[in-house]
Amino acid sequence: ASKGNAMHYLARRWGLAMDRILVAGDSGNDADMLRSGAQAVVVANHSSELRQLKGRDGVYFAAASYADGILEGLRHHRFPPRSGK
Repeated sequence: ASKGNAMHYLARRWGLAMDRILVAGDSGNDADMLRSGAQAVVVANHSSELRQLKGRDGVYFAAASYADGILEGLRHHRFPPRSGK
């Protein structure tokens, strides 16, 4: 199973809309998850394979690396979403 399929399974199991989930990645094996429909963060120290996701709705490319990039992405996506969204 791919990470993207796992995200869809968990969203269905927990009754969550994909846009209420945030995912972060830095390498090509994260691409499917980052395209899953969840709010996505690609950290600055990402591999070149993820450049293809630039401009895609819901995918934010952080200027910061590692955990700082994830925190930046949380702010960008205004996460966690407000209830009732």
